[in-house]
Amino acid sequence: MPSHESSIDVNVPLSAAFEEWTDYTSFPRFMQDVDEVHVLGDGQLRWRGQLGSKKREWEAEVDEDREAGRVAWRAITGAQNDGEVTLVSTGDGATTVRLKLVYDPDGVIEGKAAAAKAVRARVEHDLRAFKRHAEKRSAERA
Repeated sequence: MPSHESSIDVNVPLSAAFEEWTDYTSFPRFMQDVDEVHVLGDGQLRWRGQLGSKKREWEAEVDEDREAGRVAWRAITGAQNDGEVTLVSTGDGATTVRLKLVYDPDGVIEGKAAAAKAVRARVEHDLRAFKRHAEKRSAERA
């Protein structure tokens, strides 16, 4: 199955980056194809968004470890979408956000190369948008 790994430095402390990343209902603010996220409880989320030109809904199980700066998830319904975000303090008040995503395009995009390119572009966009979002929220709170 295709996978993608990427990272970005965010100019907020680790605690602020973790707080923003685990505020799942705010994901539509910085994730291009996510329309809505509902927290169901017990580490489960219901997502609604678009994959390619198709509207999709899926549920995921999330495991958070604040001490380790780690958030992992796996889809429990819909197309496979598993991943992990690791947040690491750079020691200067900033945080490196590392994302690893494993996915099955589920026929949404023809061909593995096209799927990989589309997912890579989406992830890079969303990480840059997360950086802007987290830095803006941190400045508003200061």
